[in-house]
Amino acid sequence: MPVTFRLDGLFELKEALRNLPAELQAEGAAIVFANAEKAAADLRAAYPRRVTGLHPGPHRVSPWFAPGQLKAKIFVQKRGGQFNATATVKNTDPIAWLYDHGSQTRKWNNGKIVGAMPATHLFGRTMARQRRVMYDVLRDLLARKGLSVSGEP
Repeated sequence: MPVTFRLDGLFELKEALRNLPAELQAEGAAIVFANAEKAAADLRAAYPRRVTGLHPGPHRVSPWFAPGQLKAKIFVQKRGGQFNATATVKNTDPIAWLYDHGSQTRKWNNGKIVGAMPATHLFGRTMARQRRVMYDVLRDLLARKGLSVSGEP
């Protein structure tokens, strides 16, 4: 007789995944790690070759930062235990947050006005999209193993 779970939200899905038998841990960890690597690859593909937007006008090239700097500073940190797996995608470049969230018009100490940098929201959108894909694949894994999963995260 198959076991049935009813998940009413994301918390319940996470709780059910934490309590999976050890035999499912390897498959679940592979899904989590693969989706984290996919998110990192999507970010590397989407980031521009040069950091832009640090001069007046939207997204003009900055001579201050090396080509490929945003792409080179993306990494995935993977951790797995007996019954869980987590992966964290980070961009350690100091400009990454500014590129994602944008800035207001700024004024230097010498009086020079530096234009605003428009927000791209690239990191957040990419992570949200890939997280949703990961949850769908994990739900399919549970269904393949005979568990009934319903509800929205």
